[in-house]
Amino acid sequence: MYVGFYTARLADIEVYNIDFNVTAASTDAPRVFPPAEPVTPILDIVSRDKASEVDYDLLLKSNVDGTVTVKAGQQVIISNKEVTHDELVGVPTKLIENQDTNFSISFLPSDTQLLTSYDKIVKNFNVSMKTFRDGSDIHVAPDGSSNGDGTELNPLDLDTAIEYVQPGQRIVLADGNFVRDSKLEISKYNDGTADARKYLVAAEGVQPVIDFDKRSEGVVLNGNYWHVSGIDFARSAANTKGFVVGGNHNIVEDSRFYENGDTGLQISRTDDSPNLKDWPSHNLILNSESFDNADPSNNNADGFAAKLTSGEGNIFRGCIAHHNIDDGWDLYTKVGTGAIGAVVIEDSIAYENGTLTDGTVGDGDKNGFKLGGEGVHVPHVIRNSIAFNNGAAGFTSNSNPGGVIAENIIAFNNARNLDFSTYDGIEEDFQLGGVVSYQNAITTEDTYPDHEVSDDNYFFNGEVSINASGDILTDENFVSLDPELPYDRDEDVDGLNSTIIWGDFLSYLPTVMAEVEFRPSVLNKNEKKSKKAKKNTNAVLTAYLEFVDESLLEDIDLESLLLNGEMAPTDRKMQKKNPVVDFDDDGVNEYKVIFPRQQLLNTLTEGEQELVVTGKLTTGQKFKATTSITVK
Repeated sequence: MYVGFYTARLADIEVYNIDFNVTAASTDAPRVFPPAEPVTPILDIVSRDKASEVDYDLLLKSNVDGTVTVKAGQQVIISNKEVTHDELVGVPTKLIENQDTNFSISFLPSDTQLLTSYDKIVKNFNVSMKTFRDGSDIHVAPDGSSNGDGTELNPLDLDTAIEYVQPGQRIVLADGNFVRDSKLEISKYNDGTADARKYLVAAEGVQPVIDFDKRSEGVVLNGNYWHVSGIDFARSAANTKGFVVGGNHNIVEDSRFYENGDTGLQISRTDDSPNLKDWPSHNLILNSESFDNADPSNNNADGFAAKLTSGEGNIFRGCIAHHNIDDGWDLYTKVGTGAIGAVVIEDSIAYENGTLTDGTVGDGDKNGFKLGGEGVHVPHVIRNSIAFNNGAAGFTSNSNPGGVIAENIIAFNNARNLDFSTYDGIEEDFQLGGVVSYQNAITTEDTYPDHEVSDDNYFFNGEVSINASGDILTDENFVSLDPELPYDRDEDVDGLNSTIIWGDFLSYLPTVMAEVEFRPSVLNKNEKKSKKAKKNTNAVLTAYLEFVDESLLEDIDLESLLLNGEMAPTDRKMQKKNPVVDFDDDGVNEYKVIFPRQQLLNTLTEGEQELVVTGKLTTGQKFKATTSITVK
């Protein structure tokens, strides 16, 4: 028995005055089931009524069992083909080239079921087959019409071109605003193929805008194997998304989504299928940008999303989400619909989400990358990405307990940089590597499992960003902490790779780990009391630094060197003009530096003592070398 209520956001419920009685199942009256209700037979024709190829599959579905007969004109295509309820039936046919073909479909329900009627259902279905500029580009323009021929001088309208484009053919949009008052739908079964996609692209050198003028929802891409490139999608109506991907194996590239009435671009089902295998899968969102998207309640519109009902294999690469009213990315999952497919986000950026470019502050979550929801386990992957100045977490699992893989990510000055956690009682299995969390303006500490502390991860503890060995990050670990916005793109990048030009901002300079040997390697604690020591106050300890990359020896900044964080080298006059030597004749060069021995002994106790040499290269990058010596 359940007692519950529904709410769109967090809320509390108080239940009282309950009268609860328990009876014994063994003595209760037998359960009485209501009599079965008869089913009203329905036959649906689900294939498209427009086509650009002669070969055509007529697609049928019924809610009851029966047989179907299909005719094209007077020709019988199939006769008495068995139909199983709720299963798709495909009937291969041929269309008349560049003409209409009329089909007559007769469906006879089986009398072995309880139905409201066993009468034959007869439907007529007309399919229009057309091609434009067979094998060449179809040109469309804001002033194009369905009477055009698809040439640059006589362009088509956008909807007609989409209905009749052939696999392998490109629809090329001229410059300008395509202002609409209805959604732009690429319907289910309007498909390209793996070897011959259908293309919707901008003409060279322009960025056309498909503007929904706040009067309708945006694009609904239900077809498979489409490639959309170089187009802006803007200003969908309130509570409607700018672009929804409901098909499979699509690429959306070099596009922008802004000022929409809900999320800029979202991957989610567009039908009512409850099965993960039917949800949109294997789509690539590439080198695109989403910003200034806001719903009327200012709490739901994200930049990008793959949530609730998205399938396997979806990827966001080289994308930027900023100034959206809710999250930059939202991969929310509900218990009710179950786990979505794992999403990969790579080479991407989220910044200043939760606030629009005009300064409007939202009432939503305001995260940069939100990677789950409701404690549902989904192994998302995020790599080579950064989040800064977001109104909540830069990266959050949002209660997703794990499998989340975060590799080489940087979070800077978000309200909270990292929150990798879940509900009490759920086991976490995050995999975090190369994580850099740095704050120089906010003091909210990160949330993460203790077992993820390592030399490879720098977490912010409310005061400093530190790794397992105690290495602390400073501003000098970054080439720059001042963003240069907007980000530029590299137009010379080929293939399906990220084009973001990252610049110096948050360019991370990890501390280079070196090795060091000291001579002498054994020190006498009482040396400072000896007559010899009194005569020789210039006794020294010589350090020999060795790097995996030997070329770095030439870049060491002598003035930056410190021993145990406080002791500078001896007078520069005592340092060799050329400090690069091979002191142990092993064929590997070291950097020789001299420290004052007596001053060091004043700080040491007897036994094994750790010595740490730190410094910087002339590039600004820090290095560190640690070893032990014996003090007697």
